[in-house]
Amino acid sequence: MLCFAAFIVIQRCFLVQSAVIGEFGVEAVTQTWKYVSFSQPFTNPVVVAGDPTLNKAEVATTNIKQVDTNGFWVRLAKSPSHDGIHISENIYYIVVESGTNYVSDGTMIQAGTFTTNNTYPENFPPFQPFPIAFTATNPTVLTQRTTAELDDWMVTRLVTEGKLGFRAGLQHHESTNSGPKPTETISWVAVDTKAEFGNGMFGSGSKCCPASPCNGNTASYGTLAFGATFNSSVPIVKLGGVASAIPVNARFHKSDTGLTHICGMEDVSVNSVQNHPNEGVAWIVRAGIGTIEGHSITTSPTSSPTEEPMPACPYSTLFISQIQESATNHRYIQVYNPTYRAVDVSRFSFAVCNNGCSDPDAYDYTIHFQSSFPKSILLPRRVYTICDTGFAPTTHGCSEFQSMSFDGMDYIALMNISHWQNGSAANVIDSIGILTESDPGSAFTVCGVHEEEGAGMDLTTGLLQRSSIVCCGATSDNAEFNSTWDKSYCSWNQKYDESNLTIKAYTGPTSCPLDFATIMHFSSEKEELAEQVFSDSDGFWNENVYRLGLGSIILALFLTFIISVVYYILMNSKNYNRHGGSAITIL
Repeated sequence: MLCFAAFIVIQRCFLVQSAVIGEFGVEAVTQTWKYVSFSQPFTNPVVVAGDPTLNKAEVATTNIKQVDTNGFWVRLAKSPSHDGIHISENIYYIVVESGTNYVSDGTMIQAGTFTTNNTYPENFPPFQPFPIAFTATNPTVLTQRTTAELDDWMVTRLVTEGKLGFRAGLQHHESTNSGPKPTETISWVAVDTKAEFGNGMFGSGSKCCPASPCNGNTASYGTLAFGATFNSSVPIVKLGGVASAIPVNARFHKSDTGLTHICGMEDVSVNSVQNHPNEGVAWIVRAGIGTIEGHSITTSPTSSPTEEPMPACPYSTLFISQIQESATNHRYIQVYNPTYRAVDVSRFSFAVCNNGCSDPDAYDYTIHFQSSFPKSILLPRRVYTICDTGFAPTTHGCSEFQSMSFDGMDYIALMNISHWQNGSAANVIDSIGILTESDPGSAFTVCGVHEEEGAGMDLTTGLLQRSSIVCCGATSDNAEFNSTWDKSYCSWNQKYDESNLTIKAYTGPTSCPLDFATIMHFSSEKEELAEQVFSDSDGFWNENVYRLGLGSIILALFLTFIISVVYYILMNSKNYNRHGGSAITIL
C-alpha cells in the first residue's frame, strides 16, 4: 500500500530479496556412476566436489560428469595401480550459481567454469581472472574437473594468484600424464577467506602444509583446525597449491572443529611412493548439509587478465573519490556516494595522522563534514567536496570550505562515525596511505611508484583520482600504498592541474554491484527534480525544492491513510451484509 501511494513521488520501489544461491551436500560413492539430485533446481549450477575421505588407503579421486540444473553424476576413479573394488567413501560437495554471489553478511562467493586440455607440469594454463576482484589478498579457491572425456584418475592442480584470479590445470596419473589430452571442463568456486561467515554457518581457509604422503610404508598424517565449530560439518577439501609435480590428491577424516588424518595420496601407477613434500590444503565448510541463501548479480570476467577487475562491494558506502595535496591552501578531499540511497555526510568524518601515528589507535585530528541537515545530504551517485580556504567561495564543485593541512606523508581514514574517538578500526571505510607508527618519509608510494617517479601524492600540483573500476574503499591493509605493490594493478589515477584552482570532474564507477537495500528507481521527471535539489552552483541542496519534495512525501502518506480507511470501510460493509445487516452506501 505504501509503495502504491509513494508512486506519486517515486515511480516504483522494491526490495532485493534473499534467494537460494547454492547448497552443500554429502554422498557415499563407489566406483559405480551415481546420480546426485539437488534439493532444488538451479539456473546455472557450478559443482565442486571435495577429495574423498580416507576409509581405505588406496589411490582414488572424485570424478564428476553431466552437471545439469537438477544434479550431477559422480563416482570414485581409482589409479591403475590398484585393482578391484574400492569401499564406499564420502564425497562432500558444494553447488553455487555461476557468477558473483553474496551471503547475508556480505561475504562474496564466486563460481564459474572454463575448458582446457593443458596438463601440469607440461603446460600450465593461462590466468583465470575473477569476475570481481576479492578484497582479501588470498581468497579460498577450489577446483574440480566436471567432465569425463577421460574416465580415469585425473585431478586438477591449482596455483592461486591473490585477489585477482588463479591458474588451474589437469593432472593425469603417472602412466599417461604426458602427451595431448582431450579438452575437459574445470569448475571453480572462490570465497572470501574467513574462519566464520554467514552468521557462523560457513567457514573457509587454507593451510600450508599438513598433507604429507599417506600411502606406502612411511604414511604420515597432518591435522588442522577450522578456527570455529561447525556441527555436523560438511567440508569440501582440496589441495591448496602445487608443492611437487608428482600426481597427488588430498584424503582426510573430518570432525566438527577441523580435519584429521590429512594427507596427500600419491598416484603410484609407475613409481613407488616418492619423497613427496607436504602439500597445502584449502577448504570450505558448512554446519550440516543445506542451502546457501544470499543474492546473485550478473558478472563477466574482465577481457584481459592484465586489467584489475572491479573490487567487490556487497554493501556499498561512501568512498574517497579524489584528494589533492598542495603546497599552498588549495587542498581538497572528495567522497562519492555509489549507492542508490541519499546519505547524510555529517555522520562521517576523516581521521588524520601526521607523518605516521605514534599510537595506531589514536589519530592526531579529525576533519569534520561541517554542513548540517539538509545541506549535508549527499544524493545517490554524487560527490561531496571539502575545499581548503584557498579556493574562492564561488569555486564550482566545492560543497564546503575549511582550513586543512594534510600532505602526502599523512594517513587519512574515512570513517562512518562523526569522530574517531567514538569508534575503532572497524569504522574505517576507506583510507589514504598506511596506518603506521613510522614516518613514511617524503611521501607514501602510490601503487608501487614513489613520487620522485611521478606518481606520488606529495606534489604541489598533485591529485589522486579513483579509477572508474572502483566501487568501494580500502578498509584495511591498504597495500596499494606499499612500495612492493605491482603498479600494473592500481585503483588510483594520477592527475595534475597547473593552476591548482579548480575541482576536477569525477563521474563515478562505470558499474557496481547493487547494494542490498531498498533501491528506488526514479523516472526521468524525478531525476530532473533530484538535479534541482542538488544545486549546481554550490554543491548544496536547494532547500526550497527539498521542502517541495518533503511536502510530496507527506501528501503520499496522507493518501495512503485515506485509501486504508476506505478499504477498511468497504471490507466491514461486506461483512455486515453477509450477516444480514444493512448495506452502507459509499458515494
